[in-house]
Amino acid sequence: MRFGPVGLRNHVIALLTRLKGARIESSDRNLFDALLYVAACHAVGIRGLDEKVLADLVSVDREWVQTLVVNPLGEEAAAVRSAGHVLTRHSSVASAILVAAEQDLGADTAEVWSAVVRQTIRTGIKVQMNHSWFSNIVHIGPQLQRKLPYQFAEQRRREIAIAAAKSAVEHQSTWLGCVVDLGKTYRNAGDLDAAVQVFRDNQVGSSKKIDFNEIIRSYWNTWGTFEGELKKTPVGALANAWLCALSISDCLTPAEIYDKGVDLACSSFGLAFGRLATTAPECPYAKARRAAAFLGWKTNPAPDSNTARHFKIHDREADKIRTRHPTGVEEAIDWLTTATAQAGRELQDPLLAKLLKPEQVSFDMLRGFLNPAPTHA
Repeated sequence: MRFGPVGLRNHVIALLTRLKGARIESSDRNLFDALLYVAACHAVGIRGLDEKVLADLVSVDREWVQTLVVNPLGEEAAAVRSAGHVLTRHSSVASAILVAAEQDLGADTAEVWSAVVRQTIRTGIKVQMNHSWFSNIVHIGPQLQRKLPYQFAEQRRREIAIAAAKSAVEHQSTWLGCVVDLGKTYRNAGDLDAAVQVFRDNQVGSSKKIDFNEIIRSYWNTWGTFEGELKKTPVGALANAWLCALSISDCLTPAEIYDKGVDLACSSFGLAFGRLATTAPECPYAKARRAAAFLGWKTNPAPDSNTARHFKIHDREADKIRTRHPTGVEEAIDWLTTATAQAGRELQDPLLAKLLKPEQVSFDMLRGFLNPAPTHA
């Protein structure tokens, strides 16, 4: 770091050029490749690269990765080993390596990240590794655009993040959570059409995913939110309200209902029903907006600031047209049931209409969640 930004860039270019000529013994890869994989992780706040994954990436025996890869990089003052992971000397150095490799030496950071995700998944099938680190790599897509070095142009950051998220969907094909990540990554990249299409394309057969019960409610809620963002019209609001309300309905049984999921759903469908509401206090959609705030506060009296802001908006808008408050959970759920079924009847989207018949909408699990049966000693 003593070189300053320009000196560091020049120093890194010289280092990487030298490492390009340093072939790894018993491999067709070189130390430049190895350091680039390590730097890709360290530059975005992940504590290095698991040495077993690194060994597989550069095609050396895992038991020899220290001797053949880590030690030579250490001799170049390029990397260090800590608790089974390989890091660069400093995260700022990692960023400089990543930027110089692509902008000065022709490396493709999107390919690098795609390979890191792919190999992490493949190696993880064969050997145990730190669960937190593994999860950070596989689910990196939605955060990658924001975390990449600022020297990358915005469009390039989007491309790299999408490549990583696509790699996770392709190679961790039994995880529904990776599909959600890809949708979020497209949304963060400003491509809402692609984000919505990810959910529409993957909804069929999603029950085959091993994390279906843990993810499906979040999947539908996120999908509904993106439908509403894509079409800021009554059509989008109907899709938004329908999907977000169904995300906490009985149609997704046996997937459990949890506090955060109810919070997010009430925040989302409250806004959607508000867009559909008329100024009549007894309008079903207006009453559902009031129910969203009531059920949200009931679930969590102290939600995060953004969710609390949405609940306050729902109540304030309901107050303006004098929509009364529900007398309790039962009436609030009745209001939500009526409005959700009406939204289902008004839908003109064949795919969304197939998800559930309006007359089958129910929220018994939510009712039990908010009014648990008493336990007896």
